Amino acid sequence: MKKEQLIINTESIKELTLGEIINTNVNAANIFYSYRIPFYVNPEQTLADAIQKINSSIEKFIPQLLQEMNHPDDECHIENKDLRELTVYIERKHHTFVKDALNKFEQYKIQLETQLKESDWAKLIDRLIKDMTMHMQKEDKMLFPLIRYLFDCERFNEKPKSRNYGTIKNPIRQILLEHDSATAIVNKIKIVLNECCYHHLDKNLINQFSSLINEFEADLYLHIHLENNVLFPKIIELENKLTKL
Repeated sequence: MKKEQLIINTESIKELTLGEIINTNVNAANIFYSYRIPFYVNPEQTLADAIQKINSSIEKFIPQLLQEMNHPDDECHIENKDLRELTVYIERKHHTFVKDALNKFEQYKIQLETQLKESDWAKLIDRLIKDMTMHMQKEDKMLFPLIRYLFDCERFNEKPKSRNYGTIKNPIRQILLEHDSATAIVNKIKIVLNECCYHHLDKNLINQFSSLINEFEADLYLHIHLENNVLFPKIIELENKLTKL
C-alpha cells in the first residue's frame, strides 16, 4: 500500500529528519551533498540540527532545498516503493550510473596515468573499479534476488526455505563493509588530486575528472543511504517476521 506523500513547506521541513526528506524526494540529496551534510550517516538528524551544525542560514538553505525537490516525478519518492521496486530502482538508476562512471574512470586513468605516475592515483582508480564491479555483481546476482525471494514469501504468506546464506544479515554485513571501503577509496582519490601539482597537467582534463569523482561520490552517498538506512533494515525486519511463520 502506497503512503501518502508528506506535505512539505518552509516551516514543516525544519523538523523532518534527513532520512524522511531524502525518502520523500531523493533530489534533496544534491543539496545535502553540496553543503557536505552526511545524510547517509545520520538519517535521524533533523534538518534544523543539520543546518545548525554546518553554520548555515535556514533562510538561505531551505529555499534551495525546496527548489531542488520541486519535481513531480514519482521516481523521486522512495517512501512509496516496496522492497522489490527499491531493488529495481537501485539497479536501474545507481548501478547504471556507476557502470558508466567506472568506464570513464578507466579512460581518465589512461589519459592521466603518465602525468600522475608518482602518485597512488592510478592504483586507487584500479581498486575502485575492481571493488565496485564486484560489489554490484554481489548485489545483482545474490543479494537482490534474495530480497525479492523474501518479498515473494511475504506475498504468499510462506516461510522461507533454508538456504546456504543462513540469514540475510550475512550478505548484508559484507555489503556494509564494502560501502565503507568505497567511501574511503573515493576520499583518498580526492586527497591525492588535491595534493598534486597541476602546472604540468591538462587543467581541463583534471577539472572534468574532478567533476566526475564528485558526481560519483554524491551518487555513492545516496546509494549507501538507500541500502543502509532503508532497504536493509526493512528486509531484516521482514526476514525476522517470516521465520516465525
